[in-house]
Amino acid sequence: MVQVTVDINTSGLLSKLDPDKVRDAQAKGLNYAAQEMVRVLMMNSPVDHGLLKQWFIDSIDDTEAHIKSPAEYAKYVNDGTSPHMIYPVNMK
Repeated sequence: MVQVTVDINTSGLLSKLDPDKVRDAQAKGLNYAAQEMVRVLMMNSPVDHGLLKQWFIDSIDDTEAHIKSPAEYAKYVNDGTSPHMIYPVNMK
């Protein structure tokens, strides 16, 4: 399973603003960012069916959202692979 993690650093804001309001804004912003990330991942997946289109928010808390795909090959589709030789299985 492939996982995308979204982290938010609010350390600079906590000294200037009410911590409760910062946490509320952070939670809402993280939720919106995670939903948008899932939308973009689904829209930009290079196929129109299958596991690669099934991105979902696995978990979300105050500081982190975990977005996953059940396709084990999603990392290779996104990042590519290093150059390698491809050999035929059944040579005639």
